[in-house]
Amino acid sequence: MDELFVAQNVMRLQKLGVTHILNAAEGNSFMHVNTSAEFYAGTGIRYHGVRANDTEQFSLSAFFEEGADFIDKALAHNNGKGE
Repeated sequence: MDELFVAQNVMRLQKLGVTHILNAAEGNSFMHVNTSAEFYAGTGIRYHGVRANDTEQFSLSAFFEEGADFIDKALAHNNGKGE
């Protein structure tokens, strides 16, 4: 299934039980997924985006800590202990 289609299909995400989305390709140009916190507003889905480019020159490591923090909060939420 096309991941872009699923990421932009809120009803499908809710049906799948998705509560959090970490988008490491945020943006609206080629090879990006055009979603944002505003896109998911009012859906109950929490969102964190990183405007990363899929190139050898882009260092995604600068975003590891904030991504890991978001994942930790998502896991705590899904275990009934957090946001």
